[in-house]
Amino acid sequence: MAKAYDRVEWPFLLAMMQKLGFANRWCDWVMGFVTTVSYSIMVNGTPTGFIQPQRGLRQGDPLSPYLFLICTELSPYLFLICTEGMTALIQHFAGRGLLHGIKVSSSSLPLSHLLFADDSILFCKATEGEMDMVKHVLDLYAKGSGQRVNFDKSSLFFSLQETRDRLARSLNIPQGRGFGKYLGLKFDFGHSKKEVFEEIRDKVATWVHGWAENFLTTAGNEVLLKAVALALPTYTMSCFLLLQGVCTDILRALSSFWWGSQGTGKELHWEKWKTLTQRKQCGGLGFKDLFCFNRAMLAKIGWCLLSQLNSLLHQVL
Repeated sequence: MAKAYDRVEWPFLLAMMQKLGFANRWCDWVMGFVTTVSYSIMVNGTPTGFIQPQRGLRQGDPLSPYLFLICTELSPYLFLICTEGMTALIQHFAGRGLLHGIKVSSSSLPLSHLLFADDSILFCKATEGEMDMVKHVLDLYAKGSGQRVNFDKSSLFFSLQETRDRLARSLNIPQGRGFGKYLGLKFDFGHSKKEVFEEIRDKVATWVHGWAENFLTTAGNEVLLKAVALALPTYTMSCFLLLQGVCTDILRALSSFWWGSQGTGKELHWEKWKTLTQRKQCGGLGFKDLFCFNRAMLAKIGWCLLSQLNSLLHQVL
């Protein structure tokens, strides 16, 4: 979406929360936070006046991603355009047989769309009729919510046998040459995951090498490692089992940074990293054990597949 947060209409957000069953008092609190914002422009280093916006969500506000999700998710039984979300519109037309998603297998649930914050992936048949229907859905959503599709940052992807140019022109969206990345992870990595894992390793090493030049306290270094370095591979570890060599290289870089390495390889490690991963009550510092954390993340997905039979992942697989 183009400037997604800035284009959220406040009446639309309020209608969404009310239809989802939020209490009136809660809605008043949230709308109070949203509508009382003001902006000031710096002119020659001095704030000049105030601007009172009439729509939009604040960038960086912890509530904004959740409020935006409310604007894109809603029950499919609401039929007024001004109170429907993207999901309701797609499900409505898919239920009428006008849109067809993809299936992982013949018995799986058709997957018509995936939404995350202001990113969207839509699936349909490569026909002019369904392309026109996708455009119609996007137009309806834009009129009801105030959002607008950012076609400059959108791409079309086809299977090998489709006639691409004609269909791409119907939506005026360029064809993508690769699926790119999402949360730091490539969509299309082929049969070998080694390249993807090595990229994660190199990214962590680059961050750590840059921090080595900063004069931070021990507590500051601890926060950097826990909040940034150890968090970088989290999304990848929730999807794949990292190669042991990649985990070892990442931990070696983190350990060298912690013990004050400047790239000389002569730092003295006073404790094993295994000791530092223990809880502070047990003499450690509470750093994540990447091997165990990786397996725990994958086990969580396995448990969800076994226990949450109505989840989207279970129905698709």
